[in-house]
Amino acid sequence: MDSTCLRAISSVDMRANITQRFTRWNSFTCRSSSISLAIHSLTAAVEDCAVTKLASVGASSSYSPSYALSQSISQPMTSIKTRYTQHPSAAITKESELCHQEIQSSGDSEDAKYSWLLEISMRPEDAAGFREDFEAMAKTWPSDLRTTRDLVTIEEFVISAETLVRRWLPPDLVRRLNKFNNDSSQPSALVIRGLPIDEDLPPTTIQGSRLKVGKYMSETWLVGICRIIGQPFNLRVGKLQSLNAEGIGMIFKDIIPHPSEEQKVSQNGSSAFLDLHCDYFQCVQECWIHTLAFIGLRGDPQKVGRTLLADFREIYKRASAADIEILRKQPVTWRFGPRPEDWFTQLVIVGSEENPQIFLFDEMVISFQDAKDFVTGDPEVVAAYRRLKALGRDLAVEHGGVRLEFGNVLLLNQRRVAHGRNSFQAKYDGNDRWLQKLYVNEGQIWQPHGLVPWPERLLPYVVKKNSTTK
Repeated sequence: MDSTCLRAISSVDMRANITQRFTRWNSFTCRSSSISLAIHSLTAAVEDCAVTKLASVGASSSYSPSYALSQSISQPMTSIKTRYTQHPSAAITKESELCHQEIQSSGDSEDAKYSWLLEISMRPEDAAGFREDFEAMAKTWPSDLRTTRDLVTIEEFVISAETLVRRWLPPDLVRRLNKFNNDSSQPSALVIRGLPIDEDLPPTTIQGSRLKVGKYMSETWLVGICRIIGQPFNLRVGKLQSLNAEGIGMIFKDIIPHPSEEQKVSQNGSSAFLDLHCDYFQCVQECWIHTLAFIGLRGDPQKVGRTLLADFREIYKRASAADIEILRKQPVTWRFGPRPEDWFTQLVIVGSEENPQIFLFDEMVISFQDAKDFVTGDPEVVAAYRRLKALGRDLAVEHGGVRLEFGNVLLLNQRRVAHGRNSFQAKYDGNDRWLQKLYVNEGQIWQPHGLVPWPERLLPYVVKKNSTTK
């Protein structure tokens, strides 16, 4: 990794990372300079260091969690040896082009511009034994995991997935996930590439997602990563209102092009542009989506379909002072349905100048297209909101977005970034773009402080009323 981009990683991360290396490994060699044990005097030569580990730590491939979760809570945890990747920091092999551009433009100044998008690539050797461990753990899961309605069984899957993911992700990446939502020095969007997932996938069709039986590697990575960040969940809205979803399908959303929605503004559309928005920002805190997570099962074969992103700080910097002032003082109302109880009033911009939070929504989404005057309020405020949204859209298109391919994860902090999708052409030949999505709440989703009893992870859709603060 280029030394200038290393400055994008916080000094705390670097010190902790180097400390890990000194405590874990017994031998160090460096091609360009010797390293003093006084790790506070890091230099730009750090990236030239080649570290040799004398003895690798093996991992047990016979992990077998207790089947009944209620029993496992009262029993001591099984002792499991941990497998460490041979070069835990070497997984961070690529910063985003945006990171390079911003830091290079700032020269050697200590006030280098913040990089809001970070890409991390896992090398094949970093997870060389993951499939073996996954297969051993999967044997402990019931055969009806895709269809079961037993919430305890689903919770056992979530817990075992987190155990496996923590074992295989590099330690410095796990640290990043632990503070992703709360540490202001962390990126707004994080991409993890190169995760090993199911290779023999069914076709990309509506039926194909239901045929993904016994192939839960992508779900394991996604829910395990999300559980490190907070509490994974899904919302009981749309088709899930009827509770037709079953098994682990109650947690995950498949994003697959539907012929019936091709020209509609929808996550399952393709030719229609999906404008910038934040998923369900109108929800109460107990089911608010702090992190939005995606994993790619198949990328767009034409390499056109991308997830568009706009960082709130970048939008704020380019917005006019007049628009910022009015959107901080006067709210707008979004009408998410025909009934007043479905309406939501909120200031468009809240938070500090350094970390503003902006509320955007795509009023053309098919679920709300029939709503009359979807965004209402003082005409000057609504006009300022539309200008801010257009500015964010221009920034997202200018940036180019993120193309999610096989085994790629995208994490979005919804307090800092809005997302959308450009238009692409679906072929409906079984090879189209296929993503899975999961929500994360950083707090308590369960009663007495949450909305549902443990271990339910399918939460009711509850809208906040006339809020002006977050």
